Amino acid sequence: MTLFNEISCLFTNITAVLFDIMYMIYDITIFSTVFIALPYKTIDEKTQMHHDIVSNCNTLCKDIIFDIGWKYCELITYTNTYYKKTLMPKFHELTDYAYRNNVVLVKNGNEVMCFKKWSDLHDSIEELDYDLILYTDYSLNNDKKNYTIIIDDKSIRMKHPEEKPSSVNFIVFQLTTNNTKYDISLKEPKNFLLQNNVLKYPFFKWYMKTVYDVELNEVFSVNYMTQDMSTAELYSPFFIKFGEDSVTCFSSAKPKPHATTVSQSGSEAGSEEDDTFDDSLMNKIMNCEKLKAQ
Repeated sequence: MTLFNEISCLFTNITAVLFDIMYMIYDITIFSTVFIALPYKTIDEKTQMHHDIVSNCNTLCKDIIFDIGWKYCELITYTNTYYKKTLMPKFHELTDYAYRNNVVLVKNGNEVMCFKKWSDLHDSIEELDYDLILYTDYSLNNDKKNYTIIIDDKSIRMKHPEEKPSSVNFIVFQLTTNNTKYDISLKEPKNFLLQNNVLKYPFFKWYMKTVYDVELNEVFSVNYMTQDMSTAELYSPFFIKFGEDSVTCFSSAKPKPHATTVSQSGSEAGSEEDDTFDDSLMNKIMNCEKLKAQ
């Protein structure tokens, strides 16, 4: 046990003893007051009165502490809301958004470069080395509406990304690596639920590094449940693509202990016996998706 833990335990024990002594003094004081103030009452009556007074005082103290705690939670909630929706937007407005970057370039899970606007990136995009680009629209000043486009196709040279929100929603979305489960939030503080957004290894590597400070290797799995109770479990390597109101997913890894295929309403899921991920196969699938959209 470290010195810090020993000191912490000692402080906890001393505090518990002090509170026990204070409560004992409080209890004896009420008991003595009842016996002195009511000399003609029987011992049973005095004992019952002592019990009733202590019980009522304890209930009153609990109610007061509960009210204070509730008001404190309300204050924290109000302060947090005011900070997010009023103070920070005003700060960024006054600083001409100098401290908020809409465009982030990610390489090997690390944010290697930032741009204030998409136009700042567009002119030099061919010279940059990245795994994916995250473009976030902060204009609505709402965590759940900070729509973020994921771009990992280096052949794309769009003038400006288009946001098309997806109606897909997840009840559960978890990533498992090294026998540990991590909750993945795709709706806030950045909302990735946009049509044509694709989640693959580079995205999850960035997410785990940024949110949990965990270096994600290529051996991991994702399981999720959508709002219509459809479920899927995918083993890396895989991809998940959002449509207007559906999820398309594909995994070429072999689940353990044996391969299974999970399909869901409005979505597609597949698995292969081969543990290696065939990029050409995934590209064919993605091209088919584009042709269907056309």
